[in-house]
Amino acid sequence: MDGYHLPSMIFQVFNFIILFTIIFFIIRYLVNASKQRKEINRRLQAIEEKLEDMNKR
Repeated sequence: MDGYHLPSMIFQVFNFIILFTIIFFIIRYLVNASKQRKEINRRLQAIEEKLEDMNKR
């Protein structure tokens, strides 16, 4: 283990951490987006049902 290989190892570790963090944030963003889409669809459905009830009256 000589001093020359140490900086490149640290650099590889930092690269791995950065890559992992980016992938983690992308996955979290996609999960949140799908949850929000379900919530929006649920609200739209409720509004549509209210409109249908108004039209029946």
